Amino acid sequence: MLYRTLDCRITTIAFHIGAEPSHRDRCVTDKSSPNRANIAALIAVVILAALLLWVAQSIMAHNKLQNCLDSGRRDCLPVDAGARAP
Repeated sequence: MLYRTLDCRITTIAFHIGAEPSHRDRCVTDKSSPNRANIAALIAVVILAALLLWVAQSIMAHNKLQNCLDSGRRDCLPVDAGARAP
C-alpha cells in the first residue's frame, strides 16, 4: 500500500515536470470506500484516550491516598467489612 502511494506520487510529480507517466491507471483510487488508515487511526486515538483517562484516575487516587497518609491519618484506605481474619 505504501509502495503504491509513493509510486503514484512519483508518477504525479513526473507528469507535472513533463515526463511521460507510465503507471497512471494504477493511481486512480476509489473515493467512495472508507479509508482504512483513517479508521485505524481513529481506533488508536480512542484507545489512547481511554488509557490516558485510566492513568489520570489512577494518579489522582494515589495522590488522594498520599495526602491522607501525609496528614497523619491511619484510616485512609477503605476497609472491607466482609473480609475478617479467622
